[in-house]
Amino acid sequence: MFGIHTILEDALNRKKDVILAGNFYDFNPGMIGQDTSYGVLLPNRGKNIFKAVPNSKRGIQIEGLVNSMDWITSADGSTNLVVVKNNERVKNEIKHQFMKINKQLFYSVIFLTTFLSSAQKSETTDQIDLKNWKAVKAENQRHWSVVDNVVIGGDGVENIPRNTYLYSDKEYENFEFRCLFRITGDHGKGLINSGIQYRSIIKDNKIIGYQADIGKGYWGDIYDEHRRGKLVGGELGTLKHILNEEGWNSYIIRCIGNKHVTYINGVKTAEYIEKDPNIPSKGVIGIQLHSGGNAKVEFKHITITEL
Repeated sequence: MFGIHTILEDALNRKKDVILAGNFYDFNPGMIGQDTSYGVLLPNRGKNIFKAVPNSKRGIQIEGLVNSMDWITSADGSTNLVVVKNNERVKNEIKHQFMKINKQLFYSVIFLTTFLSSAQKSETTDQIDLKNWKAVKAENQRHWSVVDNVVIGGDGVENIPRNTYLYSDKEYENFEFRCLFRITGDHGKGLINSGIQYRSIIKDNKIIGYQADIGKGYWGDIYDEHRRGKLVGGELGTLKHILNEEGWNSYIIRCIGNKHVTYINGVKTAEYIEKDPNIPSKGVIGIQLHSGGNAKVEFKHITITEL
């Protein structure tokens, strides 16, 4: 919980108050794509006293009052951990003990900071500006901006009359896309939705291709924009417990050959095998701002790693 391979156990009644949250990407620089199972504290259990029991078998046990939980993700998106906010004494003790367990995994303080790790052949948010990412239709460029390395679509006030997309010039075939994203807006006034386009083509002022969906009622779906529609629905069984619907979440899209796998907050949400040989296996990556509402979408820590 406070690092990899950790179990949270209730120190008062010895009950393990965790759920197994599917396959998480192992935080191990250079081991992109290796899956490891993690335990995740349910966010609605209230305040309890827990102790962290590392699976390293070193016997380190740390007790503290759990006040809340939050996500910390590396600067390149390669880490998806759930951490617990405790009092400062417990935070410092946990940081000290886990740095001793495997200090080469950590480059900075593990609480309330981001991790830094290496990624080969990746584009970072520092490279994402309006020079190498552009709107599908030039007149829709006004809906997009980059502020403090955060890509922003919409303003949360103006109703979007038609779907608009920001996309990269470069095409990708086998890759791993990672980002943090946030979507906000008034659901009472219309559809609040977004998505990440990939292996897409631009034709007749339209973007055509796969989309990893974002938004209430569509979380984790894999959709084929302007072509075949919904391909597979997102699995929300575990995700619904840890999804922050109006806050920051992480997204991973991994494509190799005809296999597509998506993760939200480290939880595997969808897998799709493309069986149609006529569908392009290479294309641009883009971000959607959906019409029909006053959505505002934000993306940061975007990395695209060619595999």
